[in-house]
Amino acid sequence: PAPRRAAVEAALRAAIASTSPDTIRRALVALAERPDMAAAAASFDLPTLLVVGADDAITPPECLERAAAVIPGARLSVVPGCGHLTPLEDPPAFNAALAAFLEALPPPDAA
Repeated sequence: PAPRRAAVEAALRAAIASTSPDTIRRALVALAERPDMAAAAASFDLPTLLVVGADDAITPPECLERAAAVIPGARLSVVPGCGHLTPLEDPPAFNAALAAFLEALPPPDAA
């Protein structure tokens, strides 16, 4: 696993344990009722980077692969050894993926 994964999991468990059941229930209802964004994603016209942990059980890499196929020009970065909280589990790997994405962008048009 990513170097910080155990610490991130412990912090997340503590946060969940301190959250009221009603708040968790409401959050889960909101997630279940959120709209499908596939049609909107197909019209994205900005550079898009999708980052997913290889071990993400909540939003597995296959989900992000499908999203990348829908979003024009999207790049997908799969970070080994990470779960759902990649930026917290392995900040250096996440930052490297983001930096590589940003460095590959064309320079902004001079106005």
